Amino acid sequence: MPIPHEIIVEILLRLPLDSLMQLRSVCKAWHLMITKDPQFIQHCAEHQLRWFEHLYERLSHFGLPEHVPKFKKNLHLCMCQQGQAATHLLSTPGTDVNAQLERALEYTGMFTLHAELKDRISYERWMAAVSNFEIPNDSPEIQQRPPRVLEYVKNGIQTDVYEYDEVYGKLVHYGLAVFINELKHRISFRTNYLETHPQWAGVVESSPISTLEVLRYNGLHELLKYLELHIAFNNACGRRDVPIQPHI
Repeated sequence: MPIPHEIIVEILLRLPLDSLMQLRSVCKAWHLMITKDPQFIQHCAEHQLRWFEHLYERLSHFGLPEHVPKFKKNLHLCMCQQGQAATHLLSTPGTDVNAQLERALEYTGMFTLHAELKDRISYERWMAAVSNFEIPNDSPEIQQRPPRVLEYVKNGIQTDVYEYDEVYGKLVHYGLAVFINELKHRISFRTNYLETHPQWAGVVESSPISTLEVLRYNGLHELLKYLELHIAFNNACGRRDVPIQPHI
């Protein structure tokens, strides 16, 4: 009694991608199904791309969730074209996920997004140093500012995105005006992308309603922790919205 086609499909979908590609040579029907059948390829992508959840989460961490659908699509196409799984992008103990994500964006040809991610990684490292009061101001971690930070200092603070005036005002009040341009850049980067790729707009969270949510949605986690720390300190001391001196 022959095995039903539906069961064969379910078995094939559960195979590692490199094993699946080898089965293209079994017969012409399998070759066409694996390489040409749109429904099979879509189901295959849903199964295989689960291996790379750590990369999708990292993109979202840096405030870039709207790029995840296109990244998934490009990743699947690259693996299918090369006929093998991208095993070098799998999560393993001790993996530097940031470096792995950079390699993944190069692998999928998303070079503009790769450049943006590199800037955000360097900015996060610098922000982590700035937020650490145990690191002196003259230390290399703080003095070696990322290129984007130097550009911001050179061009001054820009706050002409009026929708976020309350957020910018909060940062100024807490002595964090130097970070306004980075937030503005990230908001602009996302807005420009969604204007040209409206099909991914549904991936982005609903409009933020507070300063902290704006920072979180745009991947400024170190700045968020820094601000939360001082708000909590002021509240514990019975003071509200007391300005602080930035550690830069």
